[in-house]
Amino acid sequence: MKKNYIILRFLGWAILLFIVLQVSNTVEQKLANVVGVRLSPTYAQALADWQKSQTEQLAKDPDAVGVYELAGATRSAVRCITAAVIAGLVVWRWRAARGMPNTALEPTPTAP
Repeated sequence: MKKNYIILRFLGWAILLFIVLQVSNTVEQKLANVVGVRLSPTYAQALADWQKSQTEQLAKDPDAVGVYELAGATRSAVRCITAAVIAGLVVWRWRAARGMPNTALEPTPTAP
């Protein structure tokens, strides 16, 4: 198997898994909030208070916007690394399952 093909397969899996992790996190947060709001008026009030205080804090402190952006970038970086590790394992296991050597990224000897 060609070196570029393995890299493209790895990148494809990494991108797909990153998107899946991002969507999964968004769905998880929204479902947790919907369930919490339906089951508990206290939770609904606490969520509304938190959102209001967050909006007020951002209006008072412009530097807080940078902190929230950095926190979001950190979460995305963790998901990106997780996706890369899983993609590497998927590509490696598929190659092993098909009986292909996992030495494609090493230089191969040239024919005489």
